[in-house]
Amino acid sequence: MRSRYSPPERGFQVVVAASDATDKAKRVADYVCDGTADQEEIQAAIDATASTGGQVRLSAGNFAISAAIEMTHAVGLIGSGDNASILRAIDDIEDNVVEYCPTTAGGFANLRDLEIIGHAEGTVGHGIYMCDDGEAPPVGDPRDWTIDRVYIRECAQDGIHITANWGGKITNCISETNEGKGAYLTGGTQTFVKGSFFAYNKGDYGVQIATPDCQFLHNYVFRNEKSGMYVAGDNNVLVGNKFLSNGCETASTTNTHSNLILWASATYGTVIVGNNFNGVYGGKNTKYDIYINQAVNNIITGNSFETIGTTHIYDPLGTGQIIGNNVGADDTVKASVAISPAGKTSIDTTNGALALSLKDGTTLGQFCEIVMTVDGGHDATLTIAHHATDDAETATFADVDDRLILQWEGTHWNTWQNTGVVFP
Repeated sequence: MRSRYSPPERGFQVVVAASDATDKAKRVADYVCDGTADQEEIQAAIDATASTGGQVRLSAGNFAISAAIEMTHAVGLIGSGDNASILRAIDDIEDNVVEYCPTTAGGFANLRDLEIIGHAEGTVGHGIYMCDDGEAPPVGDPRDWTIDRVYIRECAQDGIHITANWGGKITNCISETNEGKGAYLTGGTQTFVKGSFFAYNKGDYGVQIATPDCQFLHNYVFRNEKSGMYVAGDNNVLVGNKFLSNGCETASTTNTHSNLILWASATYGTVIVGNNFNGVYGGKNTKYDIYINQAVNNIITGNSFETIGTTHIYDPLGTGQIIGNNVGADDTVKASVAISPAGKTSIDTTNGALALSLKDGTTLGQFCEIVMTVDGGHDATLTIAHHATDDAETATFADVDDRLILQWEGTHWNTWQNTGVVFP
């Protein structure tokens, strides 16, 4: 390590060069790494700015990380942009790559313009980890932090794991291919997540929010192995996000893998508006777009549901949600009616046997999905006036998940998919 450091003034910048940085970058650096345990030079730069605050600037290049970098209040760890400054876990690290777990009051740490590559073959280790000091109440906890334009991947656990926070921001980030979740947020309030991408993560959820008053805006949650997002907390806001193909490859009758899960009675007052849901990939379907388990008094409106074969909104307890003006959402029938072929119709036979009929389609190629979601111990029969050979046919739904998907051919309906539905 080479140091030309003197105590900084507030806002002072300290520069750390990677071992593979250019000669010019090394000449102007305050610290030059040697490619082994480079967190030591980075940590020295952070500690040097800790008393007054400032920025630690990393050159372009690879930084070998064999133990956690410990952030402190009012210090920024800033890369050179465009994934040029790479913090790469080495030596079978069983640790987080970056930590912010203060023991004193403060805040305003920030990470920006970095790439973090974890040690996916390990058993522990998050990309970014934040916590309080464990006191009750805590003296030190992370507040008003920022993670911006950081690309995190291949961590042994979660890409971002935050157990205590107040007013933090995650913006323009990518967290993907982690063995755990893309992001896990709990223990605090008022987190802001915008413009970020959470994909291909292998944990139970791509994103888990178990804290109140969060804003989750214009993010992309895509092809996470199990469910896309889990929310447990009051007064959260989800607006303008895309939830696509989460849990498709692992969905089955024995799990509830979904694009979005609202969980527990503590989840209330959450607003879900203007999001897009698509639950299919490679011919396989997500089981539910939105799965509601005991969550109460949430608002779900103005969303679009694109997939035939996925239950869009599943609320088995009917716990007081306000649901309306969604495009392609389920229309649940509990009485004998004529079904309009617009999107998806769910059948509930709680009140007795149903005698249903299906109206003709309105557009060539239009799909119509009908599925029994609640079996009250009674069958439902569906009369299709024009089916296959233009003749009337009657279909019987007897069990939960009996499903019929039909396509309008201009003069009649053709069966596109049949699961358990009986024709005479």
